[in-house]
Amino acid sequence: MKRVNVLFIAFAYLIAILFCITCWAVPFDRIFNTNEIVVLSSELGKIDEQKDFGALVNARFNSQNNTVEYYLLNAIKLKSVAAMIVEPQYVYLGGDVLGFVYKTNGVLVIGTNPIVDNSHIVEDAKQNELHTGDILTAINNNPITSVSDIPAILNTGSEEKNDITIHGIREGEKFSVKATPRYDDLTKTYKLGIWVKDSMSGLGTLTYIVPENNKFGALGHALTDSSTGSAIDVAKGYVYNCDILGIKRASRGVPGEIRGVLRANKSQGELESNTECGLIGYFDQSSQSLKNRKLIQVGGHNTAVAGEAEIYTCLDGSNIRPYKIEIIKTNYQSASNKKSLVFKVTDKRLIDTTGGIVQGMSGSPIVQNGKLIGAVTHVFVNDATKGFGIFVENMLAQ
Repeated sequence: MKRVNVLFIAFAYLIAILFCITCWAVPFDRIFNTNEIVVLSSELGKIDEQKDFGALVNARFNSQNNTVEYYLLNAIKLKSVAAMIVEPQYVYLGGDVLGFVYKTNGVLVIGTNPIVDNSHIVEDAKQNELHTGDILTAINNNPITSVSDIPAILNTGSEEKNDITIHGIREGEKFSVKATPRYDDLTKTYKLGIWVKDSMSGLGTLTYIVPENNKFGALGHALTDSSTGSAIDVAKGYVYNCDILGIKRASRGVPGEIRGVLRANKSQGELESNTECGLIGYFDQSSQSLKNRKLIQVGGHNTAVAGEAEIYTCLDGSNIRPYKIEIIKTNYQSASNKKSLVFKVTDKRLIDTTGGIVQGMSGSPIVQNGKLIGAVTHVFVNDATKGFGIFVENMLAQ
């Protein structure tokens, strides 16, 4: 009896140890925090071949109830996840660099603005508890939609200027603070002591266009303000073609960039939203960006494997070319994971021209075995030949 108890306890400890190792080695979100996954009908046979679980856990597709089941040591069932089976989708391949002009919801605080009060220069942003990166949406009951709204509100009427309430968004959360405008002797106006802006522009690479409705995805990650790093809440925006002026090569610890200017004479379409998976919008039916596109099948995360692949990008403003990369690792953790793919640039032409991945290449399509599987999102800070990517199915789901 004692021997049986000892064996039972030893077995229980073994299972506990294996479970802990599994929780460490396996993408935790995928198994325990996911209740449904999207699977292309053409990839059902590949579920059993997934390699991102380590040796302890394997996946099986149960055709009777359309679920993906996860097993420990191919014996102990951990969880069943509902599988949404979808037919293969085809999109137009991107790769060209576009320009984006967008207006924020509210105004973005980008710095402090000194105030001259009784011949003394003072900084009031800290006193008023306003931080760089804050998005200001209202003062008292007055909405803020442009830079000019703040001085108009502060300098209209004869009411007491003390104890105004500023409403805004900070790191994705709504906030309100009390503030006291100060009279500036130099401009003869009341100020809050901050610099703000309500519109911005930037460059990024197109990933795909959906043929049925001209919906496009670009960038592969949320659009952020360069001076604050904050995600931009886009109220309205437009997309333009652009001319590339040159390339600043990347070097160790120093990011490179594609340098270009917008062709602002005519917009090609409108932005709909700035999501954590990239910019989403629609091209106009007459847009030049819809012409001469390659139709390509979308590949899901079950398609992506370590090995050779290509990224498509445009470095001269007119020619979209493929460049060889090697996918080092795939890791499906969540729909918003912008580092699901880890890759290394192996194409000498791209390395000689750019040094690797540079700013402006975010959104460049990643193609493997003839299917669009993802988009470039980030670069390794100390090695521009290595980068990260997001699975394209997550962009299409936005």
